[in-house]
Amino acid sequence: MLNKLYNRQINPNTMKPVKLSDAELEIKVIYEDNISLAKEGNLEALFQIAESFRLYANYYDDEKVGSEAVTIYQNLGKQGNGKALCQLGHFYMQGKYVVRDEKKAVELYQRAAQINYADGYYFLGSCLADGNGIPQDEVKSFQAYLRSAELGDAMGMAKTGIMYYEGKGVMQDYSQAYAWLQNAYKNGEDWGIYYLAVCCLNGLGTSINQKRGFQMLERANELFCYEEDEARKLLVICYEKGIGTEKNMEKAQEVRDKIEDMQKTWDRLISAFSK
Repeated sequence: MLNKLYNRQINPNTMKPVKLSDAELEIKVIYEDNISLAKEGNLEALFQIAESFRLYANYYDDEKVGSEAVTIYQNLGKQGNGKALCQLGHFYMQGKYVVRDEKKAVELYQRAAQINYADGYYFLGSCLADGNGIPQDEVKSFQAYLRSAELGDAMGMAKTGIMYYEGKGVMQDYSQAYAWLQNAYKNGEDWGIYYLAVCCLNGLGTSINQKRGFQMLERANELFCYEEDEARKLLVICYEKGIGTEKNMEKAQEVRDKIEDMQKTWDRLISAFSK
């Protein structure tokens, strides 16, 4: 099935091993670590085989193998596998290896949510927030994100905290915002780190801790997170005024330069897509 990968391992001219890319090595390891158990009917191993097919299809642009991945996910979904249902949802949302159908994607996320799979609630919340495949509804979006957070999803925690902070879909509550953003951060999710920094700097939902707020902004400067541009602008102010750190005009300028570079990059991307 993974012919392009295995045929690439040996150079036909020299008959010597070819160095595989990191992506190819990942596919190979996932496949070989799980194929024996998958043949015995182990459901987790079957899911991992589907994952190796998905990664392979993406890497080599192989529709046939992508379709094989879809078939495995579908069979697992029928058995109540939440991970498989969500991945199928992504395929239908993107129109990848299947005909694009946003409503079908939402149905799959809903099925995953019905079996209390956290990601099912998270992706359902995203669809409700943006009106993809379902009418836009901020209240229901918040409720879905909250449920994913309660089930332990770190990204759901971050989204819940942001919505509490902004008062979207729920009454604004800085204490709840800080608590959920802090939980997300403790669980390795940095998406809401800008809001966590603002809470620390201004004492919103917590006591004022300018040093920690500054540290959060420093981290945000190196990440892809929500409101990353705003985080960098606030970091400039901290450097200029000595908030949570010593004044440092040189550092402030470095961050300004980064903001400008990022804007130029986005402008080039937008220009390329508009042609």
